[in-house]
Amino acid sequence: MPLPARAADAVSPVEPLAAEAAPADGSTATLYAGTGEAGYSGDDGPATAAALNQPGAVAVTPDGVVYVADTGNGVVRAVSADGVIRTVPVGEVSLSYPSSLAVDAAGTIYIGDSGNARILSLSPGGDVAVVAGDNGAGFAGDGGPAVEAQLRDVSGLTVDADGGLVFGDLRNYRVRRINADGVIDTLIGSGDVGLVAGGDAATFTFPYAPISTADDPDGGRWVASTLLYGLSDNVMRAVVRDGDSRWTYSESQSAEIPDGAWQGTLYLAATANARYLSTDDGLYRFHPDGRVETLLAGPSFAGPLTMVDDQLGYLVDPRQHKVYRLELPAISAAGPGNGGDSDADPGGAVRPWWVLAAAAAVAVALLVAVVAVRRRKA
Repeated sequence: MPLPARAADAVSPVEPLAAEAAPADGSTATLYAGTGEAGYSGDDGPATAAALNQPGAVAVTPDGVVYVADTGNGVVRAVSADGVIRTVPVGEVSLSYPSSLAVDAAGTIYIGDSGNARILSLSPGGDVAVVAGDNGAGFAGDGGPAVEAQLRDVSGLTVDADGGLVFGDLRNYRVRRINADGVIDTLIGSGDVGLVAGGDAATFTFPYAPISTADDPDGGRWVASTLLYGLSDNVMRAVVRDGDSRWTYSESQSAEIPDGAWQGTLYLAATANARYLSTDDGLYRFHPDGRVETLLAGPSFAGPLTMVDDQLGYLVDPRQHKVYRLELPAISAAGPGNGGDSDADPGGAVRPWWVLAAAAAVAVALLVAVVAVRRRKA
C-alpha cells in the first residue's frame, strides 16, 4: 500500500546537507562516515573512507560505539572510538531495509527491520532475537505479545524512561509502544490519514506517516510527521512558532495547518534537557521554557539524528550517503527568546515539563530511504 501524498504545504523530501550550513557559535558538523558515493565498502578501515548506501539512522551505545543503519545495503555497521568501521554480524538473520535504530542503557541495540516488518534486538554479546512483528506485514496484535503482532514499516525507534520501546508504525499511521513485559499497544493514531492540527490521541489522524518520536520521563511525547506535534494528557497539539525564537502549542483542532507550524521533512531527537529538531532549513534546540535556538542553519538540512548529550550528536544525510558528528554549544540559563521563568509552560493548558530521555536512543527512522530503495528495487 503506497504512502499518501504529503500535505500540500509540506516541504519536499530530504536533500543533501548544505555545505554552506551556517553554525551558531560553538556548533560544528564534521564528516564522520561515508564518502558521498553510494556503495558498500570500507570495512576495517576509516569510516570516512567507507561507502554507505542511504543510511537511515544512527544510535550510540553507552561505551561510545556508533551504530549506523546502512539501509540501502541491508546491514548495520558500527564505528569504534578509533574511527574504524565494520559490518555488525547478525547471525543467520537477513535484514531488509533496516531503517531505524535505538539502544537501551544495557547496550542492547534495537533494529527496525522495515522490509521484514519486524523489530529485532541485538544483545551486547551478539545474540539476535525478534522483539516484535514476527508475523508478516499488517496491523494486528494490540494488547498482546509484540512478537505475535503485525507491523508495516518501522521508524523513529526510541527507548523511554520505563524501558518501553516506542516507534512509528509508518504504513499503519500509528505510534506504538512495547512495554517491558513485551506487550504492544497503540499510543497515538486511528490508522486513518488526514490533516488535523490537534485532537484526541486515540482518534488522531496524521497528515503523513509518523517519522520520529521523542519522549520524556513524565509521559509527554513529541511526534514528527510533516507537522510537529506534542502529546500531553492524551491530546495532540501542533507545535508552532511564537515569534522569532520561541515555541508554543496551537489550540486549533481544525483540518488546516496552523499559523507558524513547523512543517516539512522533520526528525526528532532528545536529551533529558531539550528536544532537537532537524528540518529542511536547519537544526534547532527546543527548551522547556519555550525558547528555540538555531544551532545550524542552511537549506536542506533534514536528516535522522541522535543526541548523546546536549553537546554531542550524530546526523544522517541519506541523499549524500554520509553521517555527520555534531558538536553543539552547552545549554545556557538564558538564551535566544528567553522570556523569563524557566519553568513557564509555553503551551498554557499543555504542561509536560519534559523531555525525553532517549539519550541513547533515536533513531528516527528513515522513511525516505526505505521508499527510495524500494522504488529502485521494484
